[in-house]
Amino acid sequence: MQFLINEDLPRSTGDLLRSYGHEAIDVRDIGLRGDKDSQIASYAQSRDLCLVTGGLQYSKALRSRVEQRGMMLIEFYKAFSRMKRGNLFTSFN
Repeated sequence: MQFLINEDLPRSTGDLLRSYGHEAIDVRDIGLRGDKDSQIASYAQSRDLCLVTGGLQYSKALRSRVEQRGMMLIEFYKAFSRMKRGNLFTSFN
């Protein structure tokens, strides 16, 4: 599975995903840092990437989009431990 990591999560999120055999792209590495939520969501959707973010702001952006087919969004909260994240990513294998 391929993931797009939002800038509000630590870079180690990508390392964690890669440790489970997934591809992970960080928005900071592809020139999307600071872009609008809708632009990042569109980028992820157009490339069939699962967007991983730390906040709820994307729920609103995605609800406002007419076409959401193929888009999966994972929102993490600061209290969501690394172990729980790892367990979640294991389920994608």
